[in-house]
Parts: sequence; structure tokens; C-alpha cells
Amino acid sequence: MDKNSLVNIDLQPIADVSNNLIDKLANGIGWLATPRGNKAQQIEAQNYLIEQIKNDENMPPLEKAASISNAKKILKEYANQNDIYNGAMNFLSEKENLELVDKVDDDWLEFFFDKAKGISRDEMKIIWSKLLAKEVVSPDSISKQLLHILTVIDHKEACSFAKLADYCIKADGKDVVVLYNEMLSEIYKDDRLVVEELFRLQDIGLVQYSVAGYTYSRETDEEVTYFGKEIETNIGEVFFVGSVLLSRAGEELMSILTERNEVEGLYELLNEKYKMK
Repeated sequence: MDKNSLVNIDLQPIADVSNNLIDKLANGIGWLATPRGNKAQQIEAQNYLIEQIKNDENMPPLEKAASISNAKKILKEYANQNDIYNGAMNFLSEKENLELVDKVDDDWLEFFFDKAKGISRDEMKIIWSKLLAKEVVSPDSISKQLLHILTVIDHKEACSFAKLADYCIKADGKDVVVLYNEMLSEIYKDDRLVVEELFRLQDIGLVQYSVAGYTYSRETDEEVTYFGKEIETNIGEVFFVGSVLLSRAGEELMSILTERNEVEGLYELLNEKYKMK
């Protein structure tokens, strides 16, 4: 994936597929997984099903054509789901599977796999695999709203959101975007975000945008950092973070972005602003 991709995730293969998760999916939503790398068998299954339809002498030609088209669609959707499921296994340890899989809500899994059937791009499949793995590790951490957004987001919007990752500080263990209006023209330079992009991200539900800006109140004794470097703030201190605020869905998506680049001069700017306060 190139720099303009939504995410660039380093897969960490660790353990084999847990029987507990397979059972959870089979018993909870009636979905069955097949082993990874089984593309040949999927093609064989499609050809077999199509051949059976063609050989049905009692089926009118028009109905045969419709049935063959529907069979191809169903098998393609299942292949998409299966790719995402197998990809998610790269992010899960056996211990996590065994301890937490039963806590994942069946309704969430059914909603997830219903949306996942339409995800055919390899890059997006990685994102969905990561989200499934995170929900197994931390039930209720991924909302249905985010899943819906990811079914309608386009490449341009994804790239706009990915740019925001470079402008996130870590505060209270979560990502907080720090983006002042002047940075749209000064720090971003040739690769800058424009206001129209932020409005679009707001329209699809990933951020809120305000010219007046937003503040953040530090809640814990965890250091506020930018790329591991501490920014001097105090517990309970309210500081200005600029014009963009991540929505819940935006926070969830931001938490899986791993491709981030430190913006030259931003750390110094933040320390200067907060010291002035």
C-alpha cells in the first residue's frame, strides 16, 4: 500500500485459528469459515454449482441465467467474508481468542459480516480484518456506525482522514487531533488539507469541524505526547486543540492507523502554545 492509502498495517501473525471463534460464528450467526489459501476449492465450488444449474432441465433459460448470476454473487460475497475472517486471525493470539470471543455480541457479528460481504478491495479487507480482531480483543470497541461509514467512504475521503494521523497527540491513552486553522496553509504546504475535505469528513461522520475550535481537558496522569515526546500540560488543564474533533467512529478508525509521519515543527509549536497559556 502506498502513502495515500487509508492505513498501512504491519500484520503480526501469531497463532492458529481458535476453535472458539469458529464455534461462535457458526452457532451465533450461522456463518462457517474455510481455511485460508483455499481459492482453488472456492472456484471449484462455483463451477460445480453453475454446472448443476445448467443441467437442470426443468428450469427455464431466463431463470437459469438469473440463478447462475446469483450463485456467482453469493460465492464472491462469501469469499470476501472469508478473506476478512482469515486476515483477522493474524492479529489474534490464542489466549485472546479463548478468553474474549464469547463476549462479542452476536448482533454485532451478524452486522459486521453482512457489511463485509461487499468488501472486495484488498486494502479495505485488511482494515476490516483489523477491526474484527480488535472487537474480539476489546468487545464493544468498534461501533456499527464505523462499519457503515467504511461501506460508503471513497478513496479521496480515506486519504484525507489518513492525513490527520500525522497531527494526533496522545492524551489519556487516545488520539486527539491538533489542527489549527493556520496550519491548513502553513504546515501542510503542498500536501495540505483543505477545509472542503474536513467538511466532507464531517458529513460522513468521522470528525466534527468548527472554525471556533475545540478544547481538551487532560483527565489522567499519563503524559501528553507527540511521537513519544512529552508536551507539558497538567491534569485537569484545558488546552486548545484546534478546529477538528474526532467523532467516536473517527477515534475507533484512528486507533488502527499505523502509518504516521511526524510533522516538522509541530512539536515545538504545541509546546510554545501551551506554555503561553
